Amino acid sequence: MELRFVHSPRSNAFFRDLMEGLAGAVSALGVPASVTPTLSGPADMDCVDVLVPHEYFGNAEKIEWPNSARRRRTITLVTEHPGTPFFDMACLAATDLAATVALNRSAVAAARHRGLAAEHLQLGYVPSWDEWHGAPGERPLDISYLGVSDARRNQLIAGYGEILPRWRTALLIPPFEVKRDPHAKDFLLGPAKWKHLAASRVLINIHRSGVGDTEWPRVIEAICNGAVVVTEHCLDIGPLEPGVHYFSGDATRLAELADIVLRDPDRQESTRQAAYAFIKEQLPISQAARQLADLADVVLSRARRPSLRALVPPVNPRALSLILRPGGPRPPVDPTASLLPVLKRLAIEVTDLRRQQSAMRLALAGVDPEGVELLHVTPGHTGRTPEVSVIMPAFNQETDIKEALESLLKSDCEEWEVVVVDDGSRDATRAVVTDFFTAHPEVAGQLFGATANHGIGWTRNRAIERARAESLFMLDGDNAVYPRTLSRLLEALRDDPGAAMAYPVVGTHTPSGPEGLISHMAWRPELFATGVNPVDAMALVRRSVMSDLGGFAEDPRLGGLEDYDLWCRLASHGMYGISVPELLGWYRRSKHSALSIADLDRTEALSLISRRAPNLFSES
Repeated sequence: MELRFVHSPRSNAFFRDLMEGLAGAVSALGVPASVTPTLSGPADMDCVDVLVPHEYFGNAEKIEWPNSARRRRTITLVTEHPGTPFFDMACLAATDLAATVALNRSAVAAARHRGLAAEHLQLGYVPSWDEWHGAPGERPLDISYLGVSDARRNQLIAGYGEILPRWRTALLIPPFEVKRDPHAKDFLLGPAKWKHLAASRVLINIHRSGVGDTEWPRVIEAICNGAVVVTEHCLDIGPLEPGVHYFSGDATRLAELADIVLRDPDRQESTRQAAYAFIKEQLPISQAARQLADLADVVLSRARRPSLRALVPPVNPRALSLILRPGGPRPPVDPTASLLPVLKRLAIEVTDLRRQQSAMRLALAGVDPEGVELLHVTPGHTGRTPEVSVIMPAFNQETDIKEALESLLKSDCEEWEVVVVDDGSRDATRAVVTDFFTAHPEVAGQLFGATANHGIGWTRNRAIERARAESLFMLDGDNAVYPRTLSRLLEALRDDPGAAMAYPVVGTHTPSGPEGLISHMAWRPELFATGVNPVDAMALVRRSVMSDLGGFAEDPRLGGLEDYDLWCRLASHGMYGISVPELLGWYRRSKHSALSIADLDRTEALSLISRRAPNLFSES
């Protein structure tokens, strides 16, 4: 008898680690086992195939699906959770296959409710996953988080801003898509993942939307490598014991719980050792391997007997594909959608007309409409050599800008300056900034005022011209930073001299609370080429790069997308940015934000950007 664990090259590469771990454990029992890329080819009478149904049937070519003989020798491994379309697809596929095992007891119960004779397969200690081996050693990362981008997860992480920035963290959040290859910055596989976990003190685990069960692969991977699991409450996490083998709490307070664990090294170490010893002794993967081997024996004995089931056609491919239709049910057509480009054009034209009228009035009065006047300079500005110049454009932000400035006061970077250019505000923005500088004369700060309103690209460029440092940090008036933001971004640029810029994970907030994350994905030029901006303007950019690229766009048609245009041009020139995977900033989203206008319609702006970054978009 032989077990073949099937993993299609078109499937999510994450599952290959699981398949290889199980195949290795089966082989250790003396039963031949291997990982193979396809089910195509003739069926071997002594071979049993094991596959993850939602991954295989969702990604393999139809010609690679099992024929009637192969279906009688195929075991489905259900890794998904009830209530998700992936679980529905797994159950639909399993009705046509020989046997079913599932990693979660809740999945077993739900599958049995649908008439499947499912068995529970308890995942446990996998020797090949263990990079740690229980030995003492340094763990330079305080907190790790490994999870695909998900609205629920991202919103929760955005709410951890008071805690996470205190610790050295690694928030590795790849996009929600089929990931066939590892990405060194946010999607780790095999030995790279084990080493990462072995360097982490704590792993935070958050359920994705609609799921409350234990993510067994993630939990076991962490424990195998000594990362203490801090998770929101899970269903079906026994036989692991809370407070002994892991810590659990309310999803909104996981950062607080991790903070408590990190501040108690003795409790942390005892939990690490207890969990590791327990899974090695009580949950060895050999138990699951023996269960699979025994089940394979049963499957083969059944397959060798004549059966009418062999005449049943395979599951309808269309039925499977409908379950996984991207985005679920199609939303109703918005009758106003066709008006959005018109509204965007009108908004741009009205703004531009107002600016032209203002420029004409100023010119008639003998005032240069392009002028920028120095309004205030602090005593702390004189004689300083800043490492970072904080570039802060401002327009009608009297209620927000003080908080942005005050966040800089807590920075652990000793040498920074802030250059504020007010873009013709009609409120008390200038007075608020002046009062702040007066109250904090030690700050190296300058306030300039534009004689007319020009837009955020023009304003940022004027601030850059008046900045002194070689590293330029973009901070808008409705943003704020945490104490370690500047120092961590500086460190990242020093560690990678070839990088053009560095950016942190940024939490977004509305008046009602945390909303989600931006800038949480690693640098991927292919994402920019899709018309989506994965990186916020809050970034540390080398002055030489800004000079080479000619600064930010000042075309009003790009209003709200000036940062996206800059990153596209940067990528088009063969440059790259680096993600610092730590929550180091936050952004207050409101109806008045620049993105609110930009999001009305991006058609014309994207057309302009694609022409300004031809090398990037020609490859897409």
